[in-house]
Amino acid sequence: MNDITSVGWFISEARRRAGLSQQELATRAGTSQPSLARLESGQANPTVATVERIVAAAGFQLHCELVPMEWPDPIVQAYKQDVDRTMIRENLRRTIDERLRLNEESLQLGAELQRALADHDVEYILVGGIAARAHGSARITQHVDICYARSDQNLARIVRALTPFSPYLRGAPRGLPFEFTARTLRAGLNFTLTTSVGDIDLLGDLVGGGGYEQLESHSSPVTIFGRSVRLIDLPWLIRLKRAAGRPKDHEVLAELEALQEERAAGEDP
Repeated sequence: MNDITSVGWFISEARRRAGLSQQELATRAGTSQPSLARLESGQANPTVATVERIVAAAGFQLHCELVPMEWPDPIVQAYKQDVDRTMIRENLRRTIDERLRLNEESLQLGAELQRALADHDVEYILVGGIAARAHGSARITQHVDICYARSDQNLARIVRALTPFSPYLRGAPRGLPFEFTARTLRAGLNFTLTTSVGDIDLLGDLVGGGGYEQLESHSSPVTIFGRSVRLIDLPWLIRLKRAAGRPKDHEVLAELEALQEERAAGEDP
């Protein structure tokens, strides 16, 4: 018998609720009773469109939703217990600007990108790995993540800042048509790019946080590579990591939560 994890369950449940026999539903859906029986028993692997058509014939609508994955608490707690609390306390005694200055050597991949964005007065907020480093994380980041304002003026500034570094869609085969223009940015929202000086993610909207306007009040100016930029605050960085629900974020999330606990305990001056 099918359970709720089976595609066939949705078909048989829709038929049951509608009070239809397999033959009646098959006739309504334009298929045969044996074919419907195979679908309900899990012996066939239908497309989503096929399932939608059959349940619609029974008078129902198939609704699918993606939700953030919850990481098992014991795993998170086990990681948090292994976090070097001495290192965390030492980092928290420093100001954010001091932590960024000490971390700059590990962030050199993003140095030119950061300077270019700042020199062109781009409105953006640092999120992701660099933000985590600024707040005391020991993890080395490999690219720059920013949440950017989507005004026409700011899109033009981003294009002027990054064009010299030949931005291209990360992971896409070379040769595909891609024009890095304000029009392209306006037509999209989130872009994962590779450049001649490192990778950068341009995020117009973040799960659990929204866009630049929503996040601006949860950020503050800091100095990095000699430029003033906005940095997402620790509670909201944790919120964004938790909402993203990606497996790669779970360990850093545990570390950030440990940092927040130390700060709440009064270790941060």
